[in-house]
Amino acid sequence: MEGAYEHLATKSDVLLVRAELERAIANLIKWMVRIALALFIPIYGALITILILLLNK
Repeated sequence: MEGAYEHLATKSDVLLVRAELERAIANLIKWMVRIALALFIPIYGALITILILLLNK
């Protein structure tokens, strides 16, 4: 019966996939935070500029 389950993943295979998935998720979260900051900073700058212009009238 030995070798009958060669097509199944071993425990080390599962651990490798889990580690890769965790790295990919961490990388994705970093990219999402960077993109959010890159979008929000100009938006807040524009809002502050509009408020300053409106309050000076």
